Amino acid sequence: MDGFEATRQIRALESKNADEHSPTDRPASALIIALTGLASGKDQSEAFLAGVDLYMTKPVSFKEVGRLLDNWEKNAGAHDAAVAVASAEQEAAGSVPHGALTHRMSEALREREAVE
Repeated sequence: MDGFEATRQIRALESKNADEHSPTDRPASALIIALTGLASGKDQSEAFLAGVDLYMTKPVSFKEVGRLLDNWEKNAGAHDAAVAVASAEQEAAGSVPHGALTHRMSEALREREAVE
C-alpha cells in the first residue's frame, strides 16, 4: 500500500464515521501532509484527489514542517483551521516551502480536476 491508497482509506474511514455522528459530534478530519520525493504534476494531482491536505516535495525545511505541526497543535487538532492558518501564513510571507502546495492551491486543483 502506498501513501495515496493509505490516504484514501483514511478518508473513507472518516467519511463512514461522519455518517455515524451528528454534525456537532463529528470527530475532526486528520491533517494529512504528503512529504515525498515524487514531484510530478500527476503525483500531486493524485495526492490531492486521494485527500492529502498539503503536498511537500523533498528537500523540505523542518522549520516549516514544525510550524505546520505547531499550528495544528495550537488549534487543538482543528484540521481546517491548521491548514488554513499554515497556508495563509506561508502564502502571505511568500515562503511556501520548496515543492509545497497549500490547501488553497489544492482546492483550486480539486475544482479543476472535477471540471475535467
